[in-house]
Amino acid sequence: MLETSRRTWPEDFLITDALSTRPRRALDPLDEIKAMHEMARQMTAQLDGLLDRFVELAVEFCDAGSAGVSLLERTPAGNTIFRWTALAGDFKPYVGGSTPREASPCGICLDRNETVLLSRPSRVFPYFRDVHPPIVEALILPLDAGDGQPIGTIWILSHDKARRFDAGTVEIMTRLAAFTALSLKLADMIADRDRLHRAALAELAERKLAQTHQAWLTEELNHRLKNSLSTVVSVAACTLPATTETMRYVDRVNSLARAHKLLADGRREGAPLRTLIAAELTPYRRTDAHVGLTGPEVRLTAKAVQMLGMALHELATNAAKYGALSTPAGRVRVTWRLRESRAGRRLRLRWAERGGPPVAVSCRRGFGSRLLEEALPYQLGGTVARDLRPDGLRCTIDLPFTEDIGTEDIGASPGP
Repeated sequence: MLETSRRTWPEDFLITDALSTRPRRALDPLDEIKAMHEMARQMTAQLDGLLDRFVELAVEFCDAGSAGVSLLERTPAGNTIFRWTALAGDFKPYVGGSTPREASPCGICLDRNETVLLSRPSRVFPYFRDVHPPIVEALILPLDAGDGQPIGTIWILSHDKARRFDAGTVEIMTRLAAFTALSLKLADMIADRDRLHRAALAELAERKLAQTHQAWLTEELNHRLKNSLSTVVSVAACTLPATTETMRYVDRVNSLARAHKLLADGRREGAPLRTLIAAELTPYRRTDAHVGLTGPEVRLTAKAVQMLGMALHELATNAAKYGALSTPAGRVRVTWRLRESRAGRRLRLRWAERGGPPVAVSCRRGFGSRLLEEALPYQLGGTVARDLRPDGLRCTIDLPFTEDIGTEDIGASPGP
């Protein structure tokens, strides 16, 4: 292993400790919101090209010169190599290349099983001397699919002496590593499902039996995806500091899991709006009178379920902490209706609280405010208006009721 040759390293080669002493670069929270939403949306909708998008985000949000995912691979001769599976930035032309495990900076990362920061790696790995542009720093994180066995690494490079990575960069890359490892695991599961499906169809003579087997495979994949989202929560709990922000992050991943369950129950063809609202409010519903839902039967698309689910989660958790759901006397009423306008049909959803503690106006715009006021309109093309009245919050979400948002479910039975 590479650790056995450590005595030959220059003293300033492995500089991971410097990450905690360098000034942190300021980050735009809205950019992180958009990145997290895009990663979560693609993982639940489409895995093709996901690794390429992850490394592009790494370059963008870490201000890196290059980024990549290197996966372990066994050659026909029995040797272990790192395959450059996805690359972005200056090193993108090298995609598909490989390096032996024992002669790669990624090998150091896996030998130590931790994040490492390397300075000018060409001094230890001479083949980098012929690579342009030169590498000033390399930040490398291990990828673990959740079973304790490394599957590769995700890394970013600096080609500029003025750009040095810091602890803030590590936080962003830790989240990207968690999503990357999960997406790879999901891709393997989907590939396994497809292989099983093809084998089953080849062997099954009766159509009914084939349909039954397909339903079982779909149920199994949904079960595994649910477990994989739980893995994201576990990775966050193990790698991020035990702070209020970490708990909020975990809550938001759980909200995505609830939205996935609704989509899975609907065979990924969307979910009823009433069911989505009820799912987000159920943890805080003391009695039937505590929460009220009124509106026509509307079936949302998968895209709208993901985005509205996150928005409703932010409204519900805020009400549970500071608003009407924080007291026994508080009440929340959610109403929605379809209306005609000159631009076409609209879906208007209104969240109204009353009976809670006095509303305190805050100057700070957190994750929830940015999600409601910027991310949701950006993704769904609607508007959001919030009114902090003395007796409670009012929030109105107005969306174009197009095929991208949903359809009126005339034949459905009203829910709770």
